[in-house]
Amino acid sequence: MHRTGTFFIVLLACFMLNRPAIAQNPYAVSEVPEALKANARAVIRADETHVEIVSLTKVNIKHKLVVTVLNENGQELAYFQEFYDKFSKISKIKGTVYDANGKKIRGIPGSEIYDFSAIAGFSAYDDSRRKVIDPRIATYPTTVEYTWETTTDNLRYIRDWYPVKGYNISLQKSVYTLVGPESVEFRHYERNLPQTGITTNNGGTITKSWVAENLAAYKYEPFSSPLDNFVPNVIFSPTEFEFAKTSGNAGSWNDIGKWAWGLNQGRDVLPDATIQKIKALTGLATSDEEKVQIVYHYLQNNTRYVSIQVGIGGFQPFEASVVDKFAYGDCKALSNYMYALLKAVGIKSHYTLVNAGYNQQKVVPGFPSIRFNHVFLCVPLENDTLWLECTSQTNPCGYLGHFTDDRDVLLIKEDGGHLVHTKAYTAGENIKSTKAVVNLSPDGSGQVQISRKYQGLYYDEIEPVLRSDDADKKKLMYKAIKIPDFIINSFRHEVIKSRIPVVTEEIEVGLGNYATLLGGNMFLPLNLLNRQESLPKRADDRKSDIYMPRAYTETDTVIYNLPEGYTWGGNAERTELISEFGTYIAELYAEGNQIVYIRSFIQNKGMYPKTEYTKLYEFSEKIALADQKKIALKKL
Repeated sequence: MHRTGTFFIVLLACFMLNRPAIAQNPYAVSEVPEALKANARAVIRADETHVEIVSLTKVNIKHKLVVTVLNENGQELAYFQEFYDKFSKISKIKGTVYDANGKKIRGIPGSEIYDFSAIAGFSAYDDSRRKVIDPRIATYPTTVEYTWETTTDNLRYIRDWYPVKGYNISLQKSVYTLVGPESVEFRHYERNLPQTGITTNNGGTITKSWVAENLAAYKYEPFSSPLDNFVPNVIFSPTEFEFAKTSGNAGSWNDIGKWAWGLNQGRDVLPDATIQKIKALTGLATSDEEKVQIVYHYLQNNTRYVSIQVGIGGFQPFEASVVDKFAYGDCKALSNYMYALLKAVGIKSHYTLVNAGYNQQKVVPGFPSIRFNHVFLCVPLENDTLWLECTSQTNPCGYLGHFTDDRDVLLIKEDGGHLVHTKAYTAGENIKSTKAVVNLSPDGSGQVQISRKYQGLYYDEIEPVLRSDDADKKKLMYKAIKIPDFIINSFRHEVIKSRIPVVTEEIEVGLGNYATLLGGNMFLPLNLLNRQESLPKRADDRKSDIYMPRAYTETDTVIYNLPEGYTWGGNAERTELISEFGTYIAELYAEGNQIVYIRSFIQNKGMYPKTEYTKLYEFSEKIALADQKKIALKKL
């Protein structure tokens, strides 16, 4: 018995040693390296895109995406969403859900693939649609796998490669392959790649491929530029293209402009009655700038913005006569209408393409491509240039705002496209200045008269208040005022609509227990309205450079009228903090029965090395400490 048992164990051991290992399920969460789980809400397990350019009018794309959602913060990564329109279609969508061990939970049936209009809330006409899947994840971690195919006859835009999907999302592997005939030229621009892509030519077929692997999750970092500026990505553009029975060349900015110019031809014709009306309105104007202002106000008062994205209408404006008749249009149509109105009174302007948005990815000057999302108008005057946002019914004439300021844009002229830069507002133009007079009461409460001016890009901060009714105005101001216990008694606004707009806000505020009574003294916080209360997070291993896209100035003067029976026996003080990021000055002095506190801060614009972040943190920390300054008023 003993010998037989021993022989069986040895035989079993030999069998186990020679037996092939059972493969671990590749979608098991245990297969994700620990380094990719750190700081991650989701892991992109596989991201495969295969783009086949068949001709100038046909592109086939195959996709595969596998995502492991680690926690509820990554929930949106599990959703499937793909857009299509009359120029593209989606087919062969397949979805599968797996548990933490990589075991299949269920396949997603066709009945759970929903088809919705992609019309935005502000869009009246749009043929864009989207396919959507909600896998209904109930536990974490869970993995979803999607495969699908798309076909488009629009070579104007080739799908770009962004292997990093966002903050706190890591990547195991992403592969992008672009295949096309040698006769169809397509260009690419690589950014932040550890290694360049591979290009091969096999019998007249060009193949370009890129691979990214094992990229740990990026944490959001304060003062970062857009994520695409520092993570791997590749953008693409064809040279020649055909789109909606038009053809063009995107090999240069000039050629892109010629294509756009052609789309607009014959669309600036106005009814004679409108021409005569505009000429009459501007008849007494003494300068071209005054004419522009009159026509711009006419546009604002007689039209409204409605998005139109049907067919080639996503790129071509409809006729000025249509806008004139129906009194609405999208950014393209309204800009073209304004162009026609100005032309009627002898003023030249230029239809302008822009990638608009507060912190939008900027145009790459050395890589011509059609990647714009908005249109506005440029009016070159003799001594200056006016930029007109034609979709706004409230913007001052010539004011850009955060939406289109300080970026490269493409002017569309008869001879083609011209890349130019829009206005960059300076610290001397972007000013928020506040004067507050506080009448303190012996119990620490008080009444405050606040006069605040918003100038330059600060107009964008106050603009939502200006276009609200009184009830909503008050709600917005309550959110903006950072005082623990107060009530707004009255308010009013006065607007000077100029290229550098100025809004004056007058508010009367009642303070609750603002100053603290303790031991016969009254402890008074000096900075009433503009304290730096939070600090950027510390980051010893910061990944991105420090980006401050705009310069601005803030000034605050607070005058405290002391209550009867109290005095301040302190000395005048001045705090001055200077760094490459900006300048902070706080002054304090007594003047009769008043305490005067003056704070000013100038933020510099610039891009700074990530190694300087500790200095920025320390600078912010000193400002926050100075803003907490209190003084003790003594009771007589």
